[in-house]
Amino acid sequence: MPHIEYLFDEYLIGYVKPKVLEDSCRYGASNVDLDFFLLRTVPNWRKVVNSPARGGYLNVFRWMIIRQDGRGPWQEDFDGAFSEAAAHGHLDLMKLLFDHNMGSINYCVEQQAARNGHLKVLKWLHKHSKLAEGAMGGAAGNGHLGIVQWLVKSLTTPNVAYAMRIAAENGHLEVLQWTCTNKNVVPIKGCSWRAPVYAAENGDVEMLAWLHQYFSETFSSRVMDRASAMGHLNVLKWLHHNRLEGCSSRAMDSAAAKEHLEVVQWLHFNRDEGCTTKAMEQAAAEGHLSVVRWLYANRSEGFSASILNLAVRRDQLEVVRWILENNLVMCSDKCMEEAAWRGHLDLAIFLGENTVQRASNWGLNSAARQGYLRTIFVLTNNTYNEGRSLDWQGHKYIYNCICKDLAESVKRKYVAIAGEQINILLMRWLLENGAALDILTAISLVLENYVEITWWLSETDRVAL
Repeated sequence: MPHIEYLFDEYLIGYVKPKVLEDSCRYGASNVDLDFFLLRTVPNWRKVVNSPARGGYLNVFRWMIIRQDGRGPWQEDFDGAFSEAAAHGHLDLMKLLFDHNMGSINYCVEQQAARNGHLKVLKWLHKHSKLAEGAMGGAAGNGHLGIVQWLVKSLTTPNVAYAMRIAAENGHLEVLQWTCTNKNVVPIKGCSWRAPVYAAENGDVEMLAWLHQYFSETFSSRVMDRASAMGHLNVLKWLHHNRLEGCSSRAMDSAAAKEHLEVVQWLHFNRDEGCTTKAMEQAAAEGHLSVVRWLYANRSEGFSASILNLAVRRDQLEVVRWILENNLVMCSDKCMEEAAWRGHLDLAIFLGENTVQRASNWGLNSAARQGYLRTIFVLTNNTYNEGRSLDWQGHKYIYNCICKDLAESVKRKYVAIAGEQINILLMRWLLENGAALDILTAISLVLENYVEITWWLSETDRVAL
């Protein structure tokens, strides 16, 4: 360490970043090292205090607590350290903080200890304060059966129903089985309806089978709906053969939106609930072309006119291409404006080349303000120009909007983009209105074999050296 101190004194002029002290505390540095760094920084004490709590470094906390020079942390800076120590099971550190009135036992502290399975910490907390039901939920939610068993014996009125719900939602069957078979547990009316829903989401057939046997009344159509959304075909088959609630049209809708084609097909052949137009629309919006094509060929629900706009909005070029090739809906000017406004360059080019729609001046101006310059330059190039001037088309005010009050380096970038698009008309306008073409950009355009640009550059000396 002395050679490090020498380097700091010699080259860093007595100052280090606050994070240096924070990291030193995190890894349990010695008091000498901590004093050295503290003299050379202005720490954020809340961050500094929390960092050693994760490692349980008692020496660091004693160093902070006993400081008498007025440079140590305030008492409120220790608020988060007690909870952090509980979360990591550092009981000795908790005792140190508690003895110095720097730790209060609350719901968060109890839950952190229970959630991470620190039984010794919970027993110590229980001696100093009455534990709340949050501890039961934290232990059950992470499957700490031993802590659940201890809490049931130690608490006056343990909320076992809450523990069962949390355990079921997180797939801890062993906790549920113990609470139902233990004679010391007060009889439970039943789990929440959320229990089978979460089990279905997790694909937990074993949990569903147990709930089916002991808490049959908690099932609803939502269970199959959520299994479909998550693509758990094995769960769907089990529910289909063992339960009578069925599903709703949301099952196929959500499966289509998540590209679970096998689930969509199974529902089609085995269930009667069907789907809505949302199935095809959501699949299109997410770019699931295989699902869109299958639904179009096999289902009768169809789609609404918004399907194309949804696909354009999410930049789903292949879906848009398929929709237009099959004449599902007609492309509107709003679709072109949507593509321009969102900066979907390839999609905007495709629509410009394959439809008669054009983005309005408002749409182009809006896109320009959003900074989607490549899209604007393409849309105002050959397809829009048709050999006419910028003034004739009414696009000149768009470029005025783009280039107004911009730095010289930014204007040069726009010139380069226009060159990449071989838009001589735009390059000429930019150069005539204050932009400069630097030598590197000119060379790169020539090397890319842009013949028209090369010819135009050779007419006169247009390069800013």
